[in-house]
Amino acid sequence: KQREVSDREKELKEQIAKERKAIAAEEREANKFYQEEIDPAAKILHTIKKNNERELAKINEQLRTGNFETEQKTPALKNKELKAKFPELYKKALESKDALIKAKIDKEIRILKNKYANRTKFEKIRDAFIEVANVPRALMSSVDFSAPLRQGIIPTLAHPSLAAKAFPEMFRQAFSQKNFDRFFYDVKEHPRYDVSQKSGLSLADPHDPKLSAKEEMFMSNLAEKIPLIGKLVRGSERAYVGYLNKMRWDLFNRYLDAFEGEGKTFENSPELYKAAGDYINTATGRGSLGKFEESSKVLSALFFSPRLIASRVRLLTNAVNPNFYYKVPKEIKVEYFKDMAKFIGVGVSTLALAKLASSAFYDDDDKNKPTVETDPRSSDFMKIKSGDTRYDIWAGFQPYIRIAAQLMSGERKTTTTGEIQTLTGKQRF
Repeated sequence: KQREVSDREKELKEQIAKERKAIAAEEREANKFYQEEIDPAAKILHTIKKNNERELAKINEQLRTGNFETEQKTPALKNKELKAKFPELYKKALESKDALIKAKIDKEIRILKNKYANRTKFEKIRDAFIEVANVPRALMSSVDFSAPLRQGIIPTLAHPSLAAKAFPEMFRQAFSQKNFDRFFYDVKEHPRYDVSQKSGLSLADPHDPKLSAKEEMFMSNLAEKIPLIGKLVRGSERAYVGYLNKMRWDLFNRYLDAFEGEGKTFENSPELYKAAGDYINTATGRGSLGKFEESSKVLSALFFSPRLIASRVRLLTNAVNPNFYYKVPKEIKVEYFKDMAKFIGVGVSTLALAKLASSAFYDDDDKNKPTVETDPRSSDFMKIKSGDTRYDIWAGFQPYIRIAAQLMSGERKTTTTGEIQTLTGKQRF
C-alpha cells in the first residue's frame, strides 16, 4: 500500500510538472507575441483565439468524461444584503461610486458646454429668449409630483406593477441629487442602453445644457439659478424626470424581453425596436413633432407643452389613422390598444363612481353635489363638477374630443346655463 501511494504521488508530481511546463511555454509564447506584435487588432484576435481554445478544451473534457453538469455560479448578493453584511465596506464602495459618477458627469458637462458654446450669435440670442420665456412654466410646474398622472398617466394605469417601482424612485430622486445621478449612471452602463438610443427612446437629462434634452415642463436653466426657489425647481425636475425615465426604461426592457424571447433583435428587427421606442415616448407625453422637431425649443416657448399636445393628438387619432395600421408593427399596435383600453376603462369607472356617490351621499339641492357632464359639446365634458370646481381626470385628452364634437356638430353647450348655441362664425372666437 505504501508503494502504491508512493507511485501515485510520483505520478501526480510528474503530471503537475508537465502542466507547469505547458503553462510556462504558453506564457513564453504570449509574451513573445506581445513583445513582437504592435497591432492592437492582432492582440484582440490573439485573445479571442486563446479564449476559444480554452472553452474548446473544457467542452472536449466534458465529452471525454461524460460529465455535462453546468457549473453552479455563486448567486449575486443584492444591495440590501451587501449593506447588512458589510456596512462599512458598503458605505466606502458607495462613496467611491458617487465620486466616479460625479467625475464622469463633470466631464460630460464640460464637453457638452464646449459644444454648446460654439453656437452662432443668432442661436445664443434665440436660446436666451427661450430660457426667459420658459421660466414661468418651470416655476408653475415646481413643488408637485404630477408626472404619474400627467405625462405618465397611460403607462401608470396600464402597467401598475412598473408604476409601483417608479413611485418610490421618484421620491428618492426628488430629495437626493446622488440618487438621481446613480440611476442615470446605472442606465447608461446597462448593456441595453446603446440599443435604447438606437431605438430612439427618450431619456431626459437635466445635466445637459441643451434645452431639447429636458422635459417640457422644465425647459429653462435660469429657473434653477433663482436663490432658494431654484433648489425647489431642481428637486421638482428630478422627481418629474426620474419618474418618466424610470417608466420609459422599465417599459423598454419589458418589451425587449418579449422581443428577444421571440428571437427578434435590433439587428434583425430594427423597425420593431424603433416603433417600440417611439410608442413609449408618445405614451409618456413626449410625442414626436415630425417636421417641426428642430423647432421644438421655439415651439416650447410659444405653447405650454407642444410634445404633450403631439402625444395626446397622436394617441387619440391612431385608431383612425390608416398609416398606423399599415406601418406600425403588430406587437406595438396590440400594446397601444391594450393600454388605451385600460386608461379609458379606469377613467369611465372613476366617473361612474362619482355619479354613484352623488346619488348616494348628497341631497338633490346640495350645491356641492358632484355631477358628470356627458355632452361632448360642453367644455365640462367628462369632468366631475362640484360647486364651482371642476376635476379633469383625462390628463390633456379631453379638450381635443370636445373641440372635435363642437366642430362636427356646429354647436356648443354653455357651462353656466346649459344652453345649446349654434356656431355661426359671427360670435367671438
